[in-house]
Amino acid sequence: MTLRTQIGLVTASLMLAALGSQAMALEERAPHHRGGHHGLGGFGMLLRAADTNQDHAISWAEIDSLQREEFTFRDRNNDGVLSLEDRGPMAQRIHALREEHRAAREENADEGHEGRGRHRAHRMAVIDTNGDQRISYDEFSAHHRAKFDEWDTSHDGVVSQDEFDAAREAYRAERRERRGDRQRRHGRQRD
Repeated sequence: MTLRTQIGLVTASLMLAALGSQAMALEERAPHHRGGHHGLGGFGMLLRAADTNQDHAISWAEIDSLQREEFTFRDRNNDGVLSLEDRGPMAQRIHALREEHRAAREENADEGHEGRGRHRAHRMAVIDTNGDQRISYDEFSAHHRAKFDEWDTSHDGVVSQDEFDAAREAYRAERRERRGDRQRRHGRQRD
């Protein structure tokens, strides 16, 4: 092995060690990210992404800034609302196929089918409060603002680490309860 190869290997090893220690340091500084990314679903991830000053306390101003940036990015035609026209070509085609599939299901009276389309339609209805199939920025942010206010139990305009942890635990307990209910309905229980 040449000296150049040895130096390259040592350098690569040192870089990997540095990256590993940096990743561990980030994990220690980010208590929001305990136990994988499934702690609180999308809103929990939004909170972590919005914590721009890394103080582990998220203000509404931090979330609002990130949401405005996301809304502007998604509003491809710059008309101030999010609609089907803002989706990419593949998403528009998939939407059309889903609509065809939904119409065929309804035509065949397959009422027992509970697919992702119904869940997606429900999410859209929750956000699109006026039902015009277009989402304004106010509608886009109101959903998250309500969740933020729910988690800000001290009502100081900031979701602290303790409030975040309490919300995460409540969310997990709720999920465990829903799973148990679902298993009981279907006659299955874990031992």
